[in-house]
Amino acid sequence: MSSQIIKRGFKAVAVKHTCLFKDYPIVIPQAFESFRSRMSEIPEATSVTAALYATGDTAPQRESMQTFYVGVIVDHANFIPQGMELVMIPDREFAQITHVGPVSNIGNSYMVLESWISSRGYKQVSDWIVELYDERFNPVASDSEMEIYTPVKSSVPLGG
Repeated sequence: MSSQIIKRGFKAVAVKHTCLFKDYPIVIPQAFESFRSRMSEIPEATSVTAALYATGDTAPQRESMQTFYVGVIVDHANFIPQGMELVMIPDREFAQITHVGPVSNIGNSYMVLESWISSRGYKQVSDWIVELYDERFNPVASDSEMEIYTPVKSSVPLGG
C-alpha cells in the first residue's frame, strides 16, 4: 500500500443516508445495493461509484449518528433524479491510498493512511472523506482494490 498527496475534487450524484456509526458495515452495503438499482436514472453516470462521508472535528463514536452519501461520480449533472443530490467537493489536498483486500479489512488501510499523513507533516482536517469503487472492487476478494481519499493540510508552518 502506497500513499500520496493529491489535489482533486469530486462531483457525485448521490443519495443521503444517516445511521449510527456502528451500523456502517450493514447499512452502507444496503445503501449501495439500493443505489445501483437506480443508476440508470443518471444519464451522466460514470462507472465509478463513491461513498462520501461528511466528517466532524472528532472521530465518530460507535453510538454517534453519522451522515454519508452513496452515489456515482459524474463530470457534469444536467439532471438530478428525485431523492438524490449533487454533492460537489471542490479541489483540495487529499492523502490517497489504494485499499487492497476485502472491504472488511478497510480499517487497516485507514490506520496506515493516518500514520502516513502524520509522518509526512500533514494533518487530517474536517471535510469530506471519499471512497471510490470501480471495476477493481469486489467486497470479499483478496485482490479487490478501492481508493480512499482523506482531506489534509500541511502542519508545517509557512517558512518553517
